[in-house]
Amino acid sequence: MNFFYLVRWDLRGMPNTYSSLACFLSLFINYFL
Repeated sequence: MNFFYLVRWDLRGMPNTYSSLACFLSLFINYFL
């Protein structure tokens, strides 16, 4: 799974960068835990 690609797509698709960042952080934490 390409997290970076997902974030990029989200950023391009939606202007809500905050939401994208939150999602990315959540995924990152889930992966680590």
